[in-house]
Order: sequence, then structure tokens, then C-alpha cells
Amino acid sequence: YKKMKDNHFWLTTADDYPVAVLLAARGENIENLFSDIEQIYDELNKQGFRKSNGLQFLSNILSFGNEHVKERVEKCRYVFDFLKHNKLGVSSMYYGTIGFLALLGEDCEIALEQILETVKYMKERKDFKWYYKDLNVMIASALVSSEYVNEKKRQEITATGIGISAQVLIAAQTAALIAATSAATASAATSSVT
Repeated sequence: YKKMKDNHFWLTTADDYPVAVLLAARGENIENLFSDIEQIYDELNKQGFRKSNGLQFLSNILSFGNEHVKERVEKCRYVFDFLKHNKLGVSSMYYGTIGFLALLGEDCEIALEQILETVKYMKERKDFKWYYKDLNVMIASALVSSEYVNEKKRQEITATGIGISAQVLIAAQTAALIAATSAATASAATSSVT
């Protein structure tokens, strides 16, 4: 956590503690680990990802991957472009979703198609017709990703990195979902009072 704070003082907050714990549990040399994370952060930024807490989170998630940095970054760009092309833009708050999808490797493209179908279904449902399009993408991604993680567990092939990334992402997404839902509820309550 202190190293994160040293590298990105203004971006590192209390919501980075869970990732810090998981990174520390890897038992790797801290300097080497953060050299990789910073390289990922810089390369993602060069690919158009905005410098933000979301980008820091994405860089941390991608550090669990085994591919070369360039491959992980290109996969993230592919996911981002797919979402944008299908009018499912994702704000920097949900960059972690992109990272987890990128870590699915060869399953990424199939997962993206399933997410697209899930979001279409959600748009058709009155209950999910929210103004927060990226929140629907996050929910769909969490549902689809959860299925892939469960399938990997059933096959007993779950890689530690993917398992940890899934836990981190799901925890972060849950917190974001609660915050967004609370904000929407508060907004609705305020507008109905006036």
C-alpha cells in the first residue's frame, strides 16, 4: 500500500487496501512487482486509458496475468474497443472489468459476446433500464465472469492469478454497485420530495 501511495499519491485511497493485501500475499519482490505494474500503467495510458484510480486498479489486476505486458495491454484495448463499438462504453471507474475480461485469455471473445447479449436482455427489462449504462455492463460482466470462474473451478484448473483477480474484481464491483445504487436511490428520493 505504501508503494502504491509513493507511485500514485493522489490516486491511492482506502479502497486500494484489498488489492494491496492480495499483491503482498504473492510474496514477490516489491520492486519487481511494482516495476511491472508501473509499466502496465504507462502502456495502458499510451493506449488511451485515462490516468485515474481506475487505471491504477486495472494495472494491479493485470499484474496477475502471465503474458507479456504488451499482450495484456493489447487485450485490454481489444476489450475496450469491443465495448465502445457496441455502444457499451465503460468509464474509468469500471476499468477493472476490462482487466478481468482480458485475463480470461482465449475465453475473452466468447465472454464479450455473452456480455453483449446479457446487456441487451437487461435493456429490454424495465427493472434494469437505468441511466447508468456502464453499471449494466459491470453487472453483466460480473455475471458472465462469475460463470467462467466457476467453470474453471469445476475443471480444477483455476489459476491463482485468475481466482484472486476474480475475487478482487467482484469485491470492487460490489462496492461500486452499492455506491451507484445508493446514489440513484438518494437521487430518486430527492426528486420525489421536491
